[in-house]
Amino acid sequence: LASKIDTAEVSTSPVRFDAFDNTMVNAIPGRLGKVQVYKSGKTVLILQAADGSETCLKISEGLACSFQQQACVIDVDNANFVQIG
Repeated sequence: LASKIDTAEVSTSPVRFDAFDNTMVNAIPGRLGKVQVYKSGKTVLILQAADGSETCLKISEGLACSFQQQACVIDVDNANFVQIG
């Protein structure tokens, strides 16, 4: 039999907001970055910050879904909903 864990002994540390990667907070509005596709098929999204530093993100296929997906834009101020794909 497994012994019971006294919940008074279990603790979780509080969430620190400075612990998150917030590099996109100062991103320039508009064009986000560029997609680079290599001959091998490897694809990366290159984001450039205002200070000139670059962040490269790998782009890969997502998981197969058994439901339909749609991308949309929601304009809360004007109560508009636009499907974009």
